[in-house]
Amino acid sequence: MADAVMQEFGDGDQRTAVCQAQWSKDFVAPRLDIECRYQPITEFRLEDMPGGPPKIVGYAAVFGKPSVMMGFGREVIAKGAFAKSIKRDRIMAFREHDPGRLIGNTANGSLTLEEDDHGLLVQIAPPDTEEGRDTVTLIRSGYLDGMSFSFT
Repeated sequence: MADAVMQEFGDGDQRTAVCQAQWSKDFVAPRLDIECRYQPITEFRLEDMPGGPPKIVGYAAVFGKPSVMMGFGREVIAKGAFAKSIKRDRIMAFREHDPGRLIGNTANGSLTLEEDDHGLLVQIAPPDTEEGRDTVTLIRSGYLDGMSFSFT
């Protein structure tokens, strides 16, 4: 299945990785113009930073692991699926895949993405805004417990 995904979405022009913290593992995205992928994520945490707000760290995708069941089945993400987008595209992190809830951006360095052997590692330094502070509070209290990605 991973080969089929790479063939269909292998070109970064067809896919832009957008990471976000989700409300729960069963979250259903309300927008119809983007496709979202969810996997049960085991690594998702706040990392305290000296003299500043904590950083959000986790995996938006894990390689070789089936996604949550979707209407057409499951997908498995192959290593390299995000490589072109990470190098070339401006990528933003939204809470709930909502562009009005920006919490990170590669353009200003508040969002970093890296493919490692495990998956797509995401680090977000949330802004000192109501959205940023609320996101940290919701993670700390356990209401937000993972990440996902979407693409257009």
